[in-house]
Amino acid sequence: MRDTARVDIGMGTLVGFVGLILLALAPVACSQGGGAAPDSGAGGGGGALSTLTCQQIRLCVAQTPCATDACIQGCAAKGTPAAKTAYEALRACTAGVCAVDDVNCACNEQCNADGACLAEVDGCLAMNATDDICDVLCR
Repeated sequence: MRDTARVDIGMGTLVGFVGLILLALAPVACSQGGGAAPDSGAGGGGGALSTLTCQQIRLCVAQTPCATDACIQGCAAKGTPAAKTAYEALRACTAGVCAVDDVNCACNEQCNADGACLAEVDGCLAMNATDDICDVLCR
């Protein structure tokens, strides 16, 4: 559920949301995703199993928390090609309107009714009814 009010996060909580900002703004090399939905269970290439959905990539980055591009790319590498494509679209949208260190901006653009990246969040969520980033971490 998205609020129409801006989300304000205190400095004590800011440390826990570093991963959210990096999630939204870090460069991630994506595979070309076919027509599959972002939450499809299709596996990736050889070697490691790539089964995370776009939402699971977001949660991996936020919950680890990732503070480096390598960490973020590690989470993204676990995603399906379609999930990586949806994640990159959300990251690119957020980076287009928010400074790298602006958690409030990232939460606002991804979670609030007037956010610029709502379509990308919806694309990332696919069939998921809840968004733990917006419903929990950005509260």
